[in-house]
Amino acid sequence: MSIDVNTTIEELVRDKKISYMEAIIMYADDIDGEIEMGIELFNIRNSFSKNIDKEIKLISQKSNEKDIKNRRNFIPDITFTIDPKDAKDFDDALSIKFINPNTTEIGVHIADVGHFVKENSEIDREALLRGFSIYLPGHVIPMLPEQIANNLCSLKANEDRLTFSIVFHINKNFEIVNTWVGKGIINSNQRFTYEEVEEVLENCAGKYYKEITYLNRLTTSLKNKRLKGGGINFDRSDIYFEVNESQEPVRVIEKVSLQSHKVVEELMLLANKTVAERLSKTLKSIYRIHDKPDQNKIKELADFLKHNLLLKETGQVSFKSLPKLVNKLILDKKINKNIVENVILRTMSKAKYATQNIGHYGLGFDKYTHFTSPIR
Repeated sequence: MSIDVNTTIEELVRDKKISYMEAIIMYADDIDGEIEMGIELFNIRNSFSKNIDKEIKLISQKSNEKDIKNRRNFIPDITFTIDPKDAKDFDDALSIKFINPNTTEIGVHIADVGHFVKENSEIDREALLRGFSIYLPGHVIPMLPEQIANNLCSLKANEDRLTFSIVFHINKNFEIVNTWVGKGIINSNQRFTYEEVEEVLENCAGKYYKEITYLNRLTTSLKNKRLKGGGINFDRSDIYFEVNESQEPVRVIEKVSLQSHKVVEELMLLANKTVAERLSKTLKSIYRIHDKPDQNKIKELADFLKHNLLLKETGQVSFKSLPKLVNKLILDKKINKNIVENVILRTMSKAKYATQNIGHYGLGFDKYTHFTSPIR
């Protein structure tokens, strides 16, 4: 069969000149072809309509003077983002202000996507159909148009950006003495990568060393309190693909959990918990819930631990004692942490979204929601 080299995969499949499987085999060595084939095969929405383009133009042309009138001004505060090296959008930022020797103000600032994406707009309806962004090697199929996700709602350095902000006043014992939630405006001073923040922590020197060190001490204290309150500590590594200039995967690298990851994670957890508590008092909210493990699965876990000499007697594990046991095992250098963590994870229920709150067992929170990821 003769095929025009300029004919796209989509055209070939649509015109039934080749099957999906033939197309996959034909383009197996071409990453762009494979991505195109995957988009077509799974019917992924990969373009935005002209009506959406018109909405974006109108949004971009609006004056910001009215937008910032009733917002709290955080522009004078030291503010920065901490993200992966290859991040394209920055939807959260941290600010810090040392008010006096006993009080420090910490701000968690989340891009105010709702300000630009109005309910039932073309952009909103399209985002609802997509549900989330899809990340492929060197390629992203976004939930929101690039002009919103990577520009208007991306908390770029040295640019004024609109936010939803949660502010905590922390005393010298790392206790929260006051909380404020509302709309703000920020101007990030620095775009950090996790590796850059890790370097500051390791070398005890660098840009914003004082602020980063304080955040590390604060979040270490927050994490310790969370674990004592019933949270489970999973310190799992991950993998990612390194891509070349052609966006082709060339290497698989283990993504080790850094202390800088934990700094951001604990502050995001705190912000999500705070928003969930606020919403539960006034509105019907969507919660991120995590049920207790099934008792039969806990028994299977206890048998496994006993068989591998990690637990002296069977029957010692319950949903109440499990967090303490997990946190203890994770710190034991004599065991294969990856195996034990995987077995424990199989014991857990799956987390999900619901309007009826039952708490989040894994985090040890009575109320929790996902507030800090508005773009994806």
